[in-house]
Amino acid sequence: MERVDWKPVGDKILLKKLEEDSSVTTSGLLLVGDNSKSPYTKGEVVAVGEGTYSGGIRVPISVEVGSTILYHKEYGTDIGGYRTGHHNEYLILHQEDIVAILSD
Repeated sequence: MERVDWKPVGDKILLKKLEEDSSVTTSGLLLVGDNSKSPYTKGEVVAVGEGTYSGGIRVPISVEVGSTILYHKEYGTDIGGYRTGHHNEYLILHQEDIVAILSD
């Protein structure tokens, strides 16, 4: 996992977008897997915020760094490689926008 030197705040999560399954034929045609029809995609949790407060009690983030999650493609804020020093694409997402935790 790549190291990034910033931490999300509140209920936000920093994700590294995972590439969707695809392949290229010998003639150069790109074949995208069935995942392209799905409104969901996967990401790897790189950093998490401290959580939110409810009634004066801190409610921590329910995912851990290193987890693979499923989220809706249209949610979150795309931050590209901004200040990470890497060319991978990153996304800031609210915890409530996570659909499922696929692995820890």
